[in-house]
Amino acid sequence: MRLIISVITFISLSLAGYARSEQLIFNSAEFSPFVYEENGKMGGPVTDVILLTCKKINVECSIKQESFSKSEEQVKAGVVNGVYLVSWSESRAEWMYYTLPVLRTSWGFFVPATDKKDYLTLSSFSGQRVGVFGPSSSSKTLDRINPVVNMDIQLSKDDLGNLKKLIQGQLDSVYINRDVGLDLMRQSGLADKVRFAWTHTERNYHIGFSKKTGRKLVNQFNKALRKTYESGEAREILAQRGLESVM
Repeated sequence: MRLIISVITFISLSLAGYARSEQLIFNSAEFSPFVYEENGKMGGPVTDVILLTCKKINVECSIKQESFSKSEEQVKAGVVNGVYLVSWSESRAEWMYYTLPVLRTSWGFFVPATDKKDYLTLSSFSGQRVGVFGPSSSSKTLDRINPVVNMDIQLSKDDLGNLKKLIQGQLDSVYINRDVGLDLMRQSGLADKVRFAWTHTERNYHIGFSKKTGRKLVNQFNKALRKTYESGEAREILAQRGLESVM
């Protein structure tokens, strides 16, 4: 009888251990309103979508806060399984699997609410004092187009400060991620003082997986991710923060 009990206990513990054997470790940096620290851990709508997906496939997932550059190194080396949010790039595709897009976002220009001009093309911003966070990918984008547009590009390390400069008349426009700008406006009481004037570029964001993570598990995650959108659960999570779903 003792032998039978011992065997049953061994099998039960083995099965329990097997059930917990699959786990995923993600890195992410604060990028509000998509991802942000909440009660001492990473939260936000995209984090909620990831944790919901993990739950659907019965995989234990943990999320660490880390800079994007460090996260890229760790994902490439297989130290962690994934990183979010990432846009598609050919160079990263050599060592990273991309999930289905979790959301769509855009970059463009904010202007003072008192500015009633219809901004129809990029040339509409010619000659303007344009604030942008930089040096950054956004400021590099403006540098590339500036020979044609001829803007007075002013770099800053403070997105909110740039929006306030709009109101004070120190800038004519601010180039920033639309969702980031709208979130800053809501949090700082600027919603009636600044408006989004023109979309320059759109981009899909994905979760990036290390190619050292088993492809079977990545496919399993991707299928479950799609189901969270098809059921409306993921779309509802994003919509609560005014974010646009792709699926």
